[in-house]
Amino acid sequence: GNSSSGECFCLFLFVLLLFVLLLLVFVLLKVADESLEEDEVLCELRRRQSELQAVSEYNRQQKRKLVRIAEQEIEKQKLQEKLKKADSEVLESYKRLMTSKQKKRHLSKKERDTAWQVLWNRGSFAQQINELSSKGTTS
Repeated sequence: GNSSSGECFCLFLFVLLLFVLLLLVFVLLKVADESLEEDEVLCELRRRQSELQAVSEYNRQQKRKLVRIAEQEIEKQKLQEKLKKADSEVLESYKRLMTSKQKKRHLSKKERDTAWQVLWNRGSFAQQINELSSKGTTS
């Protein structure tokens, strides 16, 4: 009697130990599987982050390019406004010249200097616009 109850108890302990070992193996496999899934998710996140960084850098380059183009266009528009004003000043000088010729009088030195200055300014603005236009097509 006594030895059979001791054997039953040993058998019970053995089965209990086997159950605990199986449970431990199951938990370890589940943790390893979750770890593997986390590694896959982490790998995918890193890949997407790398793609996002590449797109972000491309966007920064495009933004810098567009800002340069916009700044050139603003400068060109300012020069075109100056050119428009210079054109009207040239026209006014021409009208004064024609009026003085009709009245058979000569322009004063100041009037001649002013006429030459507005012509020179107009040419300068036109040249600057051409330079900006050609710079814009090469960048």
